[in-house]
Amino acid sequence: MKNLSRRQFIFGASALALLPAASWAHNHGHGGHGGNGGGHHHGHGNHGSHGNHGHQGHQHHHGMDHTTKIGRQGQANEVTRTIQIDMTDDMRFSPDQLEIKVGDTVRFFVRNMGQLKHEFVMGTLDELKEHAEMMKYHPHMDHTEPNMISLNPRQRGAVIWHFDQPGTYYYGCLEPGHYEAGMIGKILVSN
Repeated sequence: MKNLSRRQFIFGASALALLPAASWAHNHGHGGHGGNGGGHHHGHGNHGSHGNHGHQGHQHHHGMDHTTKIGRQGQANEVTRTIQIDMTDDMRFSPDQLEIKVGDTVRFFVRNMGQLKHEFVMGTLDELKEHAEMMKYHPHMDHTEPNMISLNPRQRGAVIWHFDQPGTYYYGCLEPGHYEAGMIGKILVSN
């Protein structure tokens, strides 16, 4: 392998440092994920700012669109109900079953009570299974879609979601191995 000069190394390192910004610029505003006001926070304890910088890059780079059939992103002024969801290192959600009415806009206040990174991802069972499988191959994927949130240990955040279809839906942690260990909950949406 050829030795790099100091100048080549600095140029290469500088180019690599700019990749996240280029990726953000490429992904921001694409598809149904970017620039629409954001419906959740990444858990920094600060619940005063809403930011959804989109991550259509998942679809672009991994061939999967993270949209879901279970409803749509809600807005803070539409919230009709708040539900607290705790995630623990014994791979459980509490509560692990919810009953919601069609037309409800729910603020899920999600808390990672453990020492491991956890996620709250809503979707159909097939969507969760597909995404869990993808996470095996891309375990460091960041999630910023409006129906999901990734939280580091002891972080908290919120997802606001409007349910417009009756049915049985699910939420799961799709960190590798967590879903397979039973970290899943059920949402029953009725008229």
